Amino acid sequence: MKAAVAGSGASFDGAAAYGRDAAVPREAVRRRDRHVGAAVPESGPTDPIYPVSDELYAALFVRLAEAIDARSYFSGTIAFRYGAAECRFTASLIVYRARCSLPEGEAETLVDLVPVWWELHTTVGGEERLNDFSFAELRRRIG
Repeated sequence: MKAAVAGSGASFDGAAAYGRDAAVPREAVRRRDRHVGAAVPESGPTDPIYPVSDELYAALFVRLAEAIDARSYFSGTIAFRYGAAECRFTASLIVYRARCSLPEGEAETLVDLVPVWWELHTTVGGEERLNDFSFAELRRRIG
């Protein structure tokens, strides 16, 4: 969708700016916002957000802890199926550990993960969907 830029002859292509391949079809437009000139689709967003559940965070954390093992830095990808979704977590993480004295001896436990880069891709039915993943929520699983 193109909107005129106030005070100039230029226009702004909102669909292109947000990575959309095509504008909203005319028949899907219910009304036009008088203030901005943006069209509002009749059926709502075309890409609903995939909700990341507590169980998915737990499943990801277990796989991530196994992949980190005894290293102090992790850089890699973990791919797995969760329900109907194909999940792919890619990250570079600094791993912090603490030494604990136990009756059985000393051990190092994971105390924090500091992300350098992370992303979680969720694909459902062959289409990638945005998700509401939060690295802070994943960190709450530590301990």
